[in-house]
Amino acid sequence: MKTGFKNRILFPLAFLALVFLALSPCRADSTDISGEYQCVGTNANGSEYRGHVSIQHNGDGYYLKWVVGNARYEGIGVVESGVLAVAYYGNGQGVVGYLIGDTALRGKWSAQGSHGTVCTEVLTKM
Repeated sequence: MKTGFKNRILFPLAFLALVFLALSPCRADSTDISGEYQCVGTNANGSEYRGHVSIQHNGDGYYLKWVVGNARYEGIGVVESGVLAVAYYGNGQGVVGYLIGDTALRGKWSAQGSHGTVCTEVLTKM
């Protein structure tokens, strides 16, 4: 009786599970976020800034360019579990993490020398 149960129930279930896994996409974060974005953020002192961000797909990651007033920044990032994680450099260096949404990327960032202050930034696709 136990052998029949294994053959009739468990093996087909195991087969279906393997088929499901084989057909599942290997990359969970397949949405391409490349494009041009308007950026609005808040500095550590509470002042607002506005600018432009270009995001380009680059291999398995992304290359970003910010123009905020006279300041220019560049960064490299990767997407994992719906979050774009970026290290940036230029007129300063730091990190930013963006939660990827349907209409915007909502981020929190911190810069070198900010003593751990975390600021916000929203990117809206143009």
